Parts: sequence; structure tokens; C-alpha cells
Amino acid sequence: MGLSQERISYFADELYRSRNEVTCIDPLSLQEPEITIPEAYAVQMQNVKKDLALGKRITGKKLD
Repeated sequence: MGLSQERISYFADELYRSRNEVTCIDPLSLQEPEITIPEAYAVQMQNVKKDLALGKRITGKKLD
């Protein structure tokens, strides 16, 4: 079935707030056991877009 856009936005907001307030939250995989890798990346991308809109820059990326 997949996560709704609303649920993806909720998780993005929760993670963003947690990072900025330096607080802990449960991993998304515990909150939403059925989350897929593409859905997790969608959450991440929303927060990247927020940071870019605030004038932050991407200075590197993870390579495997």
C-alpha cells in the first residue's frame, strides 16, 4: 500500500524538529515497520529541500 504523502511529510517534520531541537525520536522503522527504502528517501528529500530553501548548501554526499 505504501505511505501517504501526508505520512511522509509528518515523518520529515518530526525528524527535522528533532534534529534542530537536538532531541531523540524512535527510528522510523519502529514507528512505521512497513516503511520502504524509497519512502525513507522521500522523507530525507523533503528535509534536504527545507535546508536548501533556508540557504544551506550541500557540501558532500555519502558514497558506498
